[in-house]
Amino acid sequence: MARKKIRKVTHSDENTTEIQQPVVSVKRTFPAKYLIIALVISAITFVAFIPAIQNGFTNWDDPSYIQDNPYIRSLNLENIKAIFFPKTEILDTYTPLTILSYAVEYSLVKLNPMLYHVDNIILHVINTFLVFWFLLLISKRIEVPIIGALLFGIHTMHVESVAWLAERKDLLFTLFYLGSIISYVIYLTERSAVKNLSETLKDKYFILTIVFFLLALLSKPQAVSLPLVLLLIDYIKQRKISGSVWIEKLPFFLLSLLFGIRTLLSMNPVAIPAFEQYNILDKLLFSSYAVVIYISKFLLPLNLSNYYPFPVKTEGMYPILVYLSPAIILLLAYSVFLSLKRTRILAFGFGFFLVNLIFVIHIIAFNTSIHYDRFSYMSYIGLAYLVGEGFVFLSDRANEGSRLFKNLKYAGLTILVIYGAAVFALTWERNAIWRNGITLWSDTIHKYPNVAMSYNNRGNIYYYSNKPDEAMADFNKAILLDEKHAGAYFNRALLFTDLGDQDMAIADYSRSIEFDEGFVHAYYNRGVQYYFKKEYEKAASDYSNAIELNPEMLKALRNRGLAYIHLEEFELALSDFTKTIELDPSSADVYNERANVLFMQEDYDNAILDYSKAIELNTEFVRAYFNRGIAYFKIGFNSEAITDFTAAIEYQAGYASAYFQRALAHYEKKEYEAAWDDALKAQELEFPVDSTFLARLQQIVQ
Repeated sequence: MARKKIRKVTHSDENTTEIQQPVVSVKRTFPAKYLIIALVISAITFVAFIPAIQNGFTNWDDPSYIQDNPYIRSLNLENIKAIFFPKTEILDTYTPLTILSYAVEYSLVKLNPMLYHVDNIILHVINTFLVFWFLLLISKRIEVPIIGALLFGIHTMHVESVAWLAERKDLLFTLFYLGSIISYVIYLTERSAVKNLSETLKDKYFILTIVFFLLALLSKPQAVSLPLVLLLIDYIKQRKISGSVWIEKLPFFLLSLLFGIRTLLSMNPVAIPAFEQYNILDKLLFSSYAVVIYISKFLLPLNLSNYYPFPVKTEGMYPILVYLSPAIILLLAYSVFLSLKRTRILAFGFGFFLVNLIFVIHIIAFNTSIHYDRFSYMSYIGLAYLVGEGFVFLSDRANEGSRLFKNLKYAGLTILVIYGAAVFALTWERNAIWRNGITLWSDTIHKYPNVAMSYNNRGNIYYYSNKPDEAMADFNKAILLDEKHAGAYFNRALLFTDLGDQDMAIADYSRSIEFDEGFVHAYYNRGVQYYFKKEYEKAASDYSNAIELNPEMLKALRNRGLAYIHLEEFELALSDFTKTIELDPSSADVYNERANVLFMQEDYDNAILDYSKAIELNTEFVRAYFNRGIAYFKIGFNSEAITDFTAAIEYQAGYASAYFQRALAHYEKKEYEAAWDDALKAQELEFPVDSTFLARLQQIVQ
């Protein structure tokens, strides 16, 4: 009878009564023995990811977030304001805290990738520690946080989130997300009595829950799932879901709604037109299929990739697993339902898993991959928790004297050890795949050889590595696989430009625009090619299209101004140069170009002002000295003109035109000897000095 009484408070019935007390003490700080265990698990996690320290940048979002991101170049107030209040989000995602973390690193090491990778690993190690803490608070047995945190820390599916620098947002949002739910569990645990709303809002742990949630949202919008997780915590803690509980969650749901709407509004509505080919049944099949794949990859993290193409029909049918996936999900759901009579564990674990996937499993698609490894980062906590609780279940039954369960316990322990060692080895190996763009995309091509994006991205690396033959082969392959791949045409056009084939470059830019009418850089680059071919009207038209798409594209504004000069549309040119200066008053070149237009309009005084501003911005601007010298000469300021021509010659030895123009200025000042010397020097430098002028000077000086 005594054994039966014990069974009433063991694992299977642990959530059936309000008065049970957890075996593990719930404290804000760990007991020393648990702290040591958590630190050991964290150390093992760090070792598993050591190979990532040697990795560099990839060309998959790293340029947008780090290498080419102007907002991380300086930690000044203006940039910080731009990070938190951007005019456009980087890659359609609002992640200001993540961007700010890059800015801090850039201020320390510029673009040395090692610190960025070390910081990613440290964040992952901290998250592993927090997972241990969270599971320690949620579960009643120490085995659960040990197994759960270790699986989370070393799991191979998490390599993408850790080794990929652009995915810092996963690590950062999880850090604050875990901080929020840990604060919430402590808030629930320390509630001595039911509080009204006013008291709740003053509770420091409730406030911390909100603050950490906000920080998570500012790191990555995926954190919008947190209010649902809070309800799951209420459920596993056997809290009655009353009206006051819903009111308590109101701030969280409002924040989720706010950031969710912002995310939807910032996303490009035509980002994935190919997804429109699928009907609602296809999308539901893909959603359930993605969930099944995430579960299978948790159990066997093999054949991983940074990209997984959508299933393709063969003879009108998807692979059989796609059709079986809804049945598998329903079977799991039914199993969870049946378990509710005995325990809430399965419902909580699978609920945590699904809640953190619900917004990324393609009911509405925002990506071209059926699933991504990185989306498992938070959701796998739920599955890791279930593994830990499953082992506890076997252990409890074994302790009751069941021979079968004793065997199962030792078998389970053996499997866990072997599985952990295998996953550790796979994680160590997978880190090297993210060494650089070539290793990354070559791995993807090896596993999925018919994906155009992979060839295009690898070709891009080859292009910037000065390997034109390899780049051309990859771009051609990408276009062969997807004849509407705008990016591949664009990249091949860059290569044709370098090879000096303007016509082929223009043709490829045109194809790029045909398949992506909003491709601003394709318009701009085609405009550049037309400009060099002296087809100035076409150039101006392309620059105009680029400006329409991006009104603050400075180089397009400036180049259109140059095209207008050749078309003798001087007022339009002035307007473009003025607008460029308003947007960037630090460009000496643009002041010089606007001054040239003013000079052509014979507005010499204002031209001199702009040339002077250009020289102020660049004190060694040879052409500006020369041009201002001519403007001074035009209004009879010959001494000033001579000073400017002299400066131009000092900064550029052998400047023949400057010698000749200085000769003319000396001549006007009747300084004939100096004029004669400069004219001879200009002729020596092969400047076509007028023979009549030389003869006149020779007659005077001799």
